[in-house]
Amino acid sequence: MERTMDAISLQSAGLSVRVALRGAEIKSLRTASGTELIWHGDSAWWDYSAPVLFPIIGPVALDRVQCQGQPYAMASHGFARTSLFEVLDVAPDRVTLALKASTATREHYPFDFTLLIEHRLSTGSLCTEVRLSNTGSQPLSASFGFHPALRWPMAGRPRAEHHLIFEQAEPSKVKTVTRGGQMQVTDTPLPLHDRRLRLSDHLFEHGALVLDPVQSQGLALADDLGPLLNLRWTCCPQLGLWTKPGAPFVCVEPWAGHPRPVGWDGELADKPGSMRLAPGATRTFSMSIDCKPLLQREAEPRPH
Repeated sequence: MERTMDAISLQSAGLSVRVALRGAEIKSLRTASGTELIWHGDSAWWDYSAPVLFPIIGPVALDRVQCQGQPYAMASHGFARTSLFEVLDVAPDRVTLALKASTATREHYPFDFTLLIEHRLSTGSLCTEVRLSNTGSQPLSASFGFHPALRWPMAGRPRAEHHLIFEQAEPSKVKTVTRGGQMQVTDTPLPLHDRRLRLSDHLFEHGALVLDPVQSQGLALADDLGPLLNLRWTCCPQLGLWTKPGAPFVCVEPWAGHPRPVGWDGELADKPGSMRLAPGATRTFSMSIDCKPLLQREAEPRPH
């Protein structure tokens, strides 16, 4: 374990991870042989690597959200990804960070809450567990999402060889998100073949894709040689897929909620996809990135 003023680095067998204190964001996930799995963040494409989205997903009209009749300034994807988290516990293979309601958060969001995020390395995998608690006396309205940007291409294979393999059969039509961040109400065909979605820039020409609901609780990022990574998630009934055409990453985003539908502008409590959490209640979300398929491939003898 290594700690600096702005990040904590963890190590376990085969993997290392660097977590920024701002946003509790995974900034690097690297194999022992040096293969980087997470986009490093670059303004040329996208500043972030794997932010957490809270208390909204996507932007709201005029960057303002209505809560109990009052307007509050709210940036796209909420304020958690830009907030400084407190370190509660740290060990060589795990770290727990917290964001709690404060004077600063109440300028944007009137609810009392605690957001606990634990990143934990185990053999060949990284698990992130998030616990959202309502610490106030009134029901809390929110959305939550993971937003990891996985390197694409990966492991030296051609970009065109990569695809996603869903755990379950998924519908052949999905929603899309406009460049302005609103979810279309009409469906768009999804070119799935035997649970496989071939990745291409053409897929994302009109913005992000949204599976609402998603049937799977996991998928594999694979190339034509086989799986590279396995992602799994819990308590996230929606899934977003996104990149900018030509960018060297693809985002696989398990969500509890989704961007606002086209034309919607109202109370956060009435926002489609928004969850309500009773006073004293806690909801837990998790996402794991299992890197063992890639680690096994890297351990194989290379042909001479």
